[in-house]
Amino acid sequence: MNKQSQEKGRATKLANEKKIMDLCGYEIWRDPLNYVTIKDKKYLYFSTLQNVLIDIRNELIRNKLAGVENLEKAISAINASDSRFLEALSVSLAGLGEEFRA
Repeated sequence: MNKQSQEKGRATKLANEKKIMDLCGYEIWRDPLNYVTIKDKKYLYFSTLQNVLIDIRNELIRNKLAGVENLEKAISAINASDSRFLEALSVSLAGLGEEFRA
């Protein structure tokens, strides 16, 4: 009985922990209570997928703005970062849709 319980527990854990997608160097996982992002062995927990996407976008923008000297360059960096983020998101979502069709 104990071995059956262990196998059932493993199956439940595998069913509950699912990698959703990779996005701009982040892995996005879903467990029963949270969404988790992983980058460089750093784990962040979020309550919604929207919060995950907002955090990733904000982090990309922060990285782009690190050495910006004036407003015009800052706006250009934000636009470039948003463009990269939206392109990566659409590619990831397209891949996710193909997985469900298979």
